[in-house]
Amino acid sequence: MSIRILPSVLNVPDNNVKAAIDSVADFVDGIHYDVMDGRFVPPTTFSISDFEVLKLSLFTDVHLMVDDPEDWIEGFASAGADLQTIHYEAKQKSVLGTLERIKNLGCLTGLSIKPKTFVETVPDDLWDYADVALIMSVEPGWGGQSFIEEVLDKVRYLRGKYPHKDISIDGGINAETGKMACHAGCNMLVSGSYIFRSEDYRKAVESLRSCEHDL
Repeated sequence: MSIRILPSVLNVPDNNVKAAIDSVADFVDGIHYDVMDGRFVPPTTFSISDFEVLKLSLFTDVHLMVDDPEDWIEGFASAGADLQTIHYEAKQKSVLGTLERIKNLGCLTGLSIKPKTFVETVPDDLWDYADVALIMSVEPGWGGQSFIEEVLDKVRYLRGKYPHKDISIDGGINAETGKMACHAGCNMLVSGSYIFRSEDYRKAVESLRSCEHDL
């Protein structure tokens, strides 16, 4: 499976998000857009209206780190999200019901778990239904955290069960940890600080994409 790179704009200043996205648009596979409500995780970030004004033509993965994600998904679908990823641990009426609503709205579905959540405790029907499995390799909420290597066992577990499913990883991804994640079975790498704090965005992305050649 080819490696896809999705830069996260979590730590990009609000007034520079569009410029940052435009600066990488020609050589990435999409954008990872983190949404936090101050409840599921302490910080608050982008809103639906913030997303609407960007009018992105790139593939967009909206990562909903929110409680009651069913209250958000219709707005993001209308605003042009391609993939909406929810958390297994988030407060909601039904995880499967939320995933089904996302699919019915015309978006791909993603299911994410925190580093301390045991992958085996997530019912198989949820992983079966999700188009993308997103493994958090830091605690959700803040960018710039250090990579938690132990989560790679979750990636290996999922890749063994689902040889053809998209498996993404988010948190502390750089050239070194990206290679580790790819070897474990990831084919989607979310990286924020490593790309947007580098002097050359293209070189940073290329160093992540080169992980594919080491598989």
